[in-house]
Amino acid sequence: MGTMRHILLIGTFASALAASGCAGMSDTEQRAGTGAAIGAGGGAVIGALSGNTLAGAAIGAGAGLVGGLVVDKTKKDQEKSYQDGYEAGQQSQ
Repeated sequence: MGTMRHILLIGTFASALAASGCAGMSDTEQRAGTGAAIGAGGGAVIGALSGNTLAGAAIGAGAGLVGGLVVDKTKKDQEKSYQDGYEAGQQSQ
């Protein structure tokens, strides 16, 4: 029963962390933080099931952070492409 309690506690913490504290942060910081929080929660659950909650949370947080940064880079590339295309269209008129 202790393991299930740890899973619920870590999941609740990761959800609260992902949902809070985003005001005043840049898009990059928000995406990286959200990715790390979600990764930590998922990793903690997997770690708890396999016997090492802390290691699972740490690995999950790292993977989530990288995922958040990849999403951020993709979004920025999309925004730049859109802006470049918009400016090219304005110049051709």
